[in-house]
Amino acid sequence: MGLINFLQYSGEFHPDELYEKVYPDLVENNFQTIYVSGGLTTSGAEHLKKTQPQISLIDIIQLNTAFAENFLNTLGDNQDKTVILPHHLGKLHLPTTNEQKLTWGQGEYLAFWVMVITRCTPTLATKFWKFLQKKISSLHKLNDFSAHKSDRIKDYHLLESLVISFFKKHTNNIKIVHQMWTLPDAQHSLGSTLEQRIGYELGVQVLSTQVNPDLILTKNPKLASDPVYKILLQLNFLDTIAHPHQAINLLPQTTKVNYLIN
Repeated sequence: MGLINFLQYSGEFHPDELYEKVYPDLVENNFQTIYVSGGLTTSGAEHLKKTQPQISLIDIIQLNTAFAENFLNTLGDNQDKTVILPHHLGKLHLPTTNEQKLTWGQGEYLAFWVMVITRCTPTLATKFWKFLQKKISSLHKLNDFSAHKSDRIKDYHLLESLVISFFKKHTNNIKIVHQMWTLPDAQHSLGSTLEQRIGYELGVQVLSTQVNPDLILTKNPKLASDPVYKILLQLNFLDTIAHPHQAINLLPQTTKVNYLIN
């Protein structure tokens, strides 16, 4: 089946409404389902701000998305798998009765991707969203990118505990994805770290990437000119390996990853 096409969806949705539309693609076959986790607004391209302070958030998102696509291509043919790349969802709006469109915040995006990772029934997704809406208003730092990371992490811990406690009570109505692959530098994304921690707790096989940079460029020459890839190499955020015949190793995480403050 390959990549799920999130780009076909446009309009105004609550997370559970969009999930109901996506749900058939998540469960319609017996393919192995892979969720690819990595930074979108942080990690990778965000490091460009050190030398290019004028770079916009839209630029960072576009660069990180292109990097994720190229990196995924390096992993080979995924036609026998259902692959979920969150970077493809794009900008969504909440339903509104006036002319002002309210974009999804971090809470809406994280809620939606948790539904996708658990592959819960649409009925349970609606129940989860109603449950979360009552709690999420108190998580003031989720969307505050100006706040110090240590303050935002407190809200991520609280959201994580809410998600895990909810779904552990409803295990009969979820069909967890088979694996979660983490992109290089994912550890610098709070959202990706949250996904990995939730996946680990709910029984997903979370795999970290180890990379042989030279072989990656041989398999995927596009990455040679990818600015994000160059950044990661320069900053040594890639876990490099010296294996002469493998470009990438996917290694199971044996412990739950921690949130990074820096």
